[in-house]
Amino acid sequence: MTGRAALIEAKEDAGDIDAAPGSRPWAVGVRWLAHAALKDERSKARHLAVLLGLIREHKGYAVLTGADGEPFASFEAFCQAPMPFGLGYDLAVIERIIEERKSAEARAERAVPLAEHGEAGRGRNRVDNVNSTGGNDPNYLTARIARDRPDILDRMKAGEYRSVRAAALEAGIVKERWSAPTDPVALARAIRRRLAPAEVDALIDELGAS
Repeated sequence: MTGRAALIEAKEDAGDIDAAPGSRPWAVGVRWLAHAALKDERSKARHLAVLLGLIREHKGYAVLTGADGEPFASFEAFCQAPMPFGLGYDLAVIERIIEERKSAEARAERAVPLAEHGEAGRGRNRVDNVNSTGGNDPNYLTARIARDRPDILDRMKAGEYRSVRAAALEAGIVKERWSAPTDPVALARAIRRRLAPAEVDALIDELGAS
């Protein structure tokens, strides 16, 4: 099978998660679920870990093929292979994603809301409330979320965020920043990778107005 033929097959084959574990239809179906779980920040750590554990336990990777049409020789090779053939991440990165999601859930469960403005010094010690230096510290961000956005804290407990920072971004507590290249072409590509189409249009309008 040529690389192009393998790509077409990988994109068109949805698989069947109800097929026998270890079979190719089953492996294809679970692969798509794992793809989705990795990309969806709201996917629970346990859900992603279970999917990967099943692929590894039943050697589902061995009945899947890479871009060259050859079966994967190992679970690690399957993880590293670009989508839609593999998962597109090093195994160590996937494990870190799972741990970060677990961390967000655990911090939310034991969160103590940050003191309201003006409360510290009137019988409340801010250090007792949250042991952090503020800024991007996960403990501080979780305490801020517990105080200002209890709705998002509940979603953290449900495992909907890949990290505390992801929850803080949605809560508006932190703002996303990234380093941009100065070359106009590279900058345009970077913007299109990071922004939704509507956001790109808004940026173009703003640049035109200025």
